[in-house]
This record gives sequence, C-alpha cells and structure tokens, in this order.
Amino acid sequence: MRTACAKEPFYKEYQGKRYCVFHYPDSDKRAAFSKALKKKLDIQDYDFRGIWFPDRVTFHGTIFNERLNFTGATFNAEVRFSLTTFNEKVSFGLATFNAEVDFGNAIFNEGANFQRATFNAEVEFSNVTFNSAIFLRAIFNAKVLFIGTKFDSLNDFGLAIFNADVDFNEATFKGMVRFSYSIFRASVRFAGDRIVGFREKASLSFNFAKFEKPEQISFQTLTLRPHWFVNLDARKFHFANIEWDLRAKRIEEGIRELERQTVPVREPHRILSITCRQLAINAEENHRYEEASRLRYWSMDLRRRETYFMPAFWRLSWWYWLASGYGERVGRAFVALICIWLTFAWLYMQPNSWPNIQLHVGFAHQTQATGAATISPQDKGLLKVSDALTYSAGVMTLQKPEPRPTTSLAKGLVTLETILGPIQIALLALAIRRKFMR
Repeated sequence: MRTACAKEPFYKEYQGKRYCVFHYPDSDKRAAFSKALKKKLDIQDYDFRGIWFPDRVTFHGTIFNERLNFTGATFNAEVRFSLTTFNEKVSFGLATFNAEVDFGNAIFNEGANFQRATFNAEVEFSNVTFNSAIFLRAIFNAKVLFIGTKFDSLNDFGLAIFNADVDFNEATFKGMVRFSYSIFRASVRFAGDRIVGFREKASLSFNFAKFEKPEQISFQTLTLRPHWFVNLDARKFHFANIEWDLRAKRIEEGIRELERQTVPVREPHRILSITCRQLAINAEENHRYEEASRLRYWSMDLRRRETYFMPAFWRLSWWYWLASGYGERVGRAFVALICIWLTFAWLYMQPNSWPNIQLHVGFAHQTQATGAATISPQDKGLLKVSDALTYSAGVMTLQKPEPRPTTSLAKGLVTLETILGPIQIALLALAIRRKFMR
C-alpha cells in the first residue's frame, strides 16, 4: 500500500515500525494528517489504501469521476459519504469503520466493493443506488439500514455476518441478491411493495444462510418465490401480506435458476418440494389457509414433475392430482365431479345393445304389489335425458334411486359410480375445507 503514501516522508515510528503520516496508526497525528490529506485531494489522488483516518471525514455531496480505493483503510471517527456520486468503481475492501458511517442518498454508478469490510458502528445506506455491490464476508457489528435502497444487477452478501439488526424496508431489488452462507444473529426486515420490492427479473438467494433468531425474520407486503428459500428452514419466519408467485412458469424458472447457481442444487425438484412444504407449514400455523393450500399443492406436484412428465395412469398419486389437485384445487375437484355425473348419465342413456359389443344397459321398475322387477313400457330399459341426470345424481349420493339396473353392465356402472361419486364429493369437500381451515 506504499503507493498511497503520495511520496510522504517518514513521519513517526510506531511499535518498532516506520510510518508516513497517512499510515501512522495513532490519533496524535491530527494536524499533520489534515494538511497532508488536503494536499492529496487537491491533486485528485484518490488512492487511500491502508490509510488510518484519525478524525471525522466528510465527502458530502462530492462527485467523483475517478476510481477511489479505500482498501484496508481504517476510519476511527464518523464518515460521511451522503449525497456522494461515484461515477467509477470504488473499493472499501478490508476497510474498518470504528464510528458511524453515512452513505445516505449516495449513487454508485459502477461497482462498489465492501468485501471483508468491518462495520463496528451503525451504518446507513438509506436511499443509496447500487449498480452492483459486493459485501462478501463483510462483518456488521452494529445496526445497518438499507431503507429505500435500490439494488441493480448483482449484489452479493455471501458469507457476511450480521451481528445486529438489518433493515431493508422499502428497498428495491432488480437483479440477483445473494445471502448464501450468511449469518444473521439479530432481526432482519424486508418490507415494501408487491410490485416495486422485487422486480420481474429480481432474484434472491438465502442458500444455506443461518438465522439464529428465525422468529425475528420478517417479510411484509412483497411478492416472493419459493425457490429463494431453499436449503434453509423458513417455518418460523414472519410473513405478512405476502403474495407467493406460484405460476407454473415461475416454478420452472426457479428450477432452472437453482441448476445454474455457482454451486448447482442437486435434485432441485425435491429440494424445492421440501421448501414449499415448510412454507406451507408456516402459512398454516399462522392461519393463512388458502396460501398454505397453494404451497402444499406445489410441494406434491414438484415430486410428480421430477419423475413423470407424461400421464402416469398406473400411479394413484397421478389420479389424485387429476381428480382434485391433491385435495387442494376446488375448481378441479368440482369439474371432475361434474364429469363423473355427466359421463354416467350419458352411459345410462345408451341403447340396449351397442354395435358389435354384446353388452346391454337396462333398467326396470319394481311393482308395488310384488316387488318384482318389470321392464319399462318402451321395452328397452333406457333412461331419458332428465331421468338419466337425476338417476346419476342419485347414485353418486348413495340414494338407491329407481329404476333398478337389470343387466350386468348396468349393475356394474351403478356400482362404479357408487364408488367414484362419493370419493370425488369427499375430495371436493376436502379442497374447500383446506381453503379456510386445517
């Protein structure tokens, strides 16, 4: 870091080492440091690597058109970069902030690097605009505010450690935001607007992140996607007024995104299925039953999509999906019930003998006197449209309606509808119930 010395001469010795005034690590250099820093800024030398700042530093409202490098710098008093515009890349990698830091309303038009930076006092990034921000392995020992911050492109908080509260209230995310392997030891808050919070192409990753107080992690009034929460347990998170984007297109995009990660997720269908199940448990325990129903559906359907892309008629789970969406889709269960009703009604209307098939559908009324079965006056045992619909409805509700089936085929159809009808009614009732209660 000697190039940051700006040809400054030897200043003092500290613990057996020789230092210039910039790198001398003690606050007794204030007057000499202030003079040297002014000279450095006058010649627009923005190489501040390893510099030890003893006093308050302010760059409020400054526009930097040159690259800034604060790598390894130490700030021992308040630092103000509020309303500052950085038109070139800026690096605070390995920097140490021992007092409050204010980046409020700053604009980073190029990359901002805070990799391995340490914040020992409260830091404010409120209303900051990041083109790209890297906080990889950064350590936050005090509260950090990202209120109203705009995150564009790639923003990486991977392996960062948050030892105090983090607030992303009203923050806007347009690109990828990674918290992979990060550690959160206090509260975390994401809140905003369903449309503005996470934009159409936004992506969030908490892959293997650790939350020591999961009940203090909150998401409010946002649109979220389940694959953002894979490889962590979100059952105790606080979700309020959340809209889960569970469109089939989004689910498939999520699967592909998990496969394209730097470390691809193995068996993404199964992992995402587990995540949906955990999110469903969270919703159910907080009485958000309709939301829980939708998440349970995708938890089961992802397992089906993992193995079978075509109809699997031999699997009971496939019929369960077709008949009622695993007991979660009211509309599908109702349509299936109507199909059973109309199909059997149509079968009961068919002629006594089908061409080339020696099978007969016949019905007869019982006489009131003897109880013996007699063929109807038409001598065909057929049912009219209205009668067939009524008869089919009676069979599926176990009413044993008249007339009685007289042929083996008719008896077989009645028996089959007696089984399928009540099962489908039960599936419809289950789907309705799950929308409103456990």
